[in-house]
Amino acid sequence: MEKFNMQRFGWLLRQTVHHQSKSLLMTALGCVLLHLGAQCGSFYPFSFTPSATPEATERVAMDQSSVFFLLASVFFMFWCISLCGYHLKDKPGRIAALMLPATVQEKYAAQLLIFTVGAFVANLLGIVVADLLRIVLFSLQPQAYGTALPALVDFCGRMWAQFCTDVTQGSLPEMRGLFMFLPLAKGFCLYAIFLLGAVIFRRRAFAITLCILVAFTVVVSMMLSSHFMAHEHDSVNPVSVCLTLLFYLLSGVGLVALSYALFKRVTLVRRKWF
Repeated sequence: MEKFNMQRFGWLLRQTVHHQSKSLLMTALGCVLLHLGAQCGSFYPFSFTPSATPEATERVAMDQSSVFFLLASVFFMFWCISLCGYHLKDKPGRIAALMLPATVQEKYAAQLLIFTVGAFVANLLGIVVADLLRIVLFSLQPQAYGTALPALVDFCGRMWAQFCTDVTQGSLPEMRGLFMFLPLAKGFCLYAIFLLGAVIFRRRAFAITLCILVAFTVVVSMMLSSHFMAHEHDSVNPVSVCLTLLFYLLSGVGLVALSYALFKRVTLVRRKWF
């Protein structure tokens, strides 16, 4: 097996961005529109109604916009990871991918880097651009508000400070500190699910994976008793919390490994099954 070459990997990144430039530009534009819609939706109710306390109203609007920013960011990151296999959707795309003089590991790592780190950077830029466009669009309204970026930074800082406090001050019997890592483990597992969906479905991977995930969740919820679902987190057991964390982490790692195994099996003529 040929070793991972960083110089070749850098060249591969440039070539991948060049070959997928149209798709990446459309994704970046979609990010801006997504955040612009979230911004307009959060500021619209406050822009057409005069307020007796403009400073307090502006603070409420900006805090609300910060929540919209975070929700749109989560949606965008899951959407982006679903595009990892989009370049393999047709025969010309598979030819271009297979003809690149690089190892499978480098090609897989390039897609992950572009649609994770690249998507994160694009999301930050999209937030800034959407905030500026919202200011321009609402500048002529009775209540025109300035940039919401400082409020977003403050909101994220408060969330991070609260998370650190819950982790460091969580008591061992209640496992509160460890319990705070469950959303991160669940997010990693969901991220791996959408990555696997991207490699399997390629076209419309996000919509198909989301539909399957929702259907699976509904079926599992119907199979489990309502009593168990209602009291799932009432009695926090250290062993159950650790096992749940381990389950999500191992599931995420296993799904990533499975997506890589399927990525290695990409051929010029697409198989009917995996």
